[in-house]
Amino acid sequence: MKLYIDDIRAAPEGWHLARTVTEAIRILAALEVAEVSIDHDISHRVMMEDTAHGSVVSRPYPCSETFEPVAWFLREMAKNRCLPKITLHSANPAGAKTMAAILADCGTVEIEVSKPCNRLEIEGG
Repeated sequence: MKLYIDDIRAAPEGWHLARTVTEAIRILAALEVAEVSIDHDISHRVMMEDTAHGSVVSRPYPCSETFEPVAWFLREMAKNRCLPKITLHSANPAGAKTMAAILADCGTVEIEVSKPCNRLEIEGG
């Protein structure tokens, strides 16, 4: 299985998607994963009333939560078994470097700087 860990982006064809840290760690702990692609930043989805249009809209809300706990879990996994191929696909180069440092002793980690993305782009408004 290929595991794509991202709170906003859609998984590429043929990849299983995990949206949360908990979901990603559960999958890594329970299933055989051959390849992992991890984002760094997490934003929260906040529903807000649009009084001008009488509707409810979704807005991204930045927070300090990241997918770094998944990197720490992978580092612990490396003590007992071979790690899957790991790619960091974050639009946050500093965050990707932090995760790469966590995984430094665990084999080859690729960093792909992604185009910045937010829920407004994905959800169309």
